[in-house]
Amino acid sequence: MNTYNVRVRRLYREERSKNLPASMALIHARYEAKFGEKSVKRHILPDQHEASDGEEIHLLTNGWKIRVRFQRDEDHNAPWSDCDGMGVVCDGHGHPGEHNEYEEWVLNSEHGWYRWYDWKATLPEAIRDDWDAPPYRTGTKREQAMRAMKSNYELLRRWCNDDWWYIGLIVTLLDEDDTELAEDSCWGFESDAMNYITEQVRSWAAHMIVEERTSRRKAAHAARVARRFSDAMAGGI
Repeated sequence: MNTYNVRVRRLYREERSKNLPASMALIHARYEAKFGEKSVKRHILPDQHEASDGEEIHLLTNGWKIRVRFQRDEDHNAPWSDCDGMGVVCDGHGHPGEHNEYEEWVLNSEHGWYRWYDWKATLPEAIRDDWDAPPYRTGTKREQAMRAMKSNYELLRRWCNDDWWYIGLIVTLLDEDDTELAEDSCWGFESDAMNYITEQVRSWAAHMIVEERTSRRKAAHAARVARRFSDAMAGGI
């Protein structure tokens, strides 16, 4: 028995347990098996994907499409400005610090201008708030804080050197005629967090498909009821 039929049988039992009539339970089970979140997941984006500006179209089994667009989030400020749990970042002309105290904490530089991670200013906060990084809970509080700051520094260094950036994600559901049925979007994703981003795309897409199919099913049911009422009135007259 194929996977689809297995899902239909399992979902049919679940629907019948809700006291639905057999015919309606079968309709719901077939719908969820084909368009439900778990079955949609495999169709939309791999686990890894290049989050550069542009779009991709993903064809679903029923002829509908999912359009996924990435757009660089130019309005997002630097991570240390907009996000909690970031270290203190300074900048200015001339190499920072004395006796090379910040030699390993420079984020980026250009023509005598430097931006650096001020680990001395960050350290008290990191100790107070129990910052840590792998291997967790090893060493003294100071050692844990220093390890966490190094991890935070590396994240910010990569952002400063454009190794990752903030993006906007726009997901649109289209029918077989490319009519837009639904759309969802969110901004401020980290461009290299693709496992998380693709999970969001799949979840949004599955939700939009379920909502659209449910809306159509309700509309068709309402139309049938109205038609029967109209026929009954006409017959009565």
